Amino acid sequence: MRIDNFVYLVGGRLQNAPSISSFTQIRFESNKVKRGDLFIALDPNSIQEAITQGAYAILFEGDLPIYDPEIAWIRVKNLKEAAKRLFRYLLIQLETKLFVLEEVAFDLAKDSILDTRVLFSSGSPLEDLKKIVERSYQYVIFKEGDYFSSLALDGQKIEYQHYQIVTPYLFETSFIYMNRYFERAQVPPFLLPKLLPALSIALLEQLEIQPVSKNHFYPIFLDQHFDVVEFGKSDRVLITEPKLYQESRSFLQKKAHWAKILYLSDQKIEGFRECASIEELKEILYNEDFQFALFVGKEFDPAILSKRKNQRTLF
Repeated sequence: MRIDNFVYLVGGRLQNAPSISSFTQIRFESNKVKRGDLFIALDPNSIQEAITQGAYAILFEGDLPIYDPEIAWIRVKNLKEAAKRLFRYLLIQLETKLFVLEEVAFDLAKDSILDTRVLFSSGSPLEDLKKIVERSYQYVIFKEGDYFSSLALDGQKIEYQHYQIVTPYLFETSFIYMNRYFERAQVPPFLLPKLLPALSIALLEQLEIQPVSKNHFYPIFLDQHFDVVEFGKSDRVLITEPKLYQESRSFLQKKAHWAKILYLSDQKIEGFRECASIEELKEILYNEDFQFALFVGKEFDPAILSKRKNQRTLF
């Protein structure tokens, strides 16, 4: 790309009169820079290495000394805003299809759509730009509330169809959608409406999909030592949920009314016992009888619940 075109594109200012007029690739990591590349200097301390590697241009924010006047030094007020402008340009050039989903639908889509042609936005324009520069994507899915609106681009309209539940289970559902049968998908029945965007996108665009919920109402099966075991291999289950506490509680009360259920949270929520720390959570789980424990809170590594890690030995 020509330097003057790039400067205009990112809303920057050329700080010198370089001897070069164009560059080949965009790089974010100084050790990956090749001769003729433009280097985006997230860390000013890595600029010297990028120049040594053969960078033809440096994109930076703030005030930096120009210690190689032969290459282009392009200053912007804010690298994040420059990344948005560049990302927008690349999306248009690649004719990428864009979708915007609300938070839970986004989480389910990210868990379920396995196709490598899809980029799920990280919420950071710099991170997204880095990924799309490294490889082209045919689809980008944004989470509602992210920076998508500032790109001034239109998202694809998603059309939903009626789904038919064949067999509902507690943590799985067999169902039919758009004439395709999904057998024992690891998604609880009450989350199916939130899964429809992912299903519609995948089936209409012929993307690889395997419906699963890893971030919402996620069951962790625990043995007597509180070690994690395979799905369905224990009758003691910890269910983690970050935000859908009312929906999850209601579903569990309805579908498992026969069971001993604990309702726990790392914050104050009516109807839930507060566990301010993992140690408090362990204390309750270790000392109370339960079949299901619904925990509403931040994600954690379930391996830390293991009693074996707390046992002392002589060796």
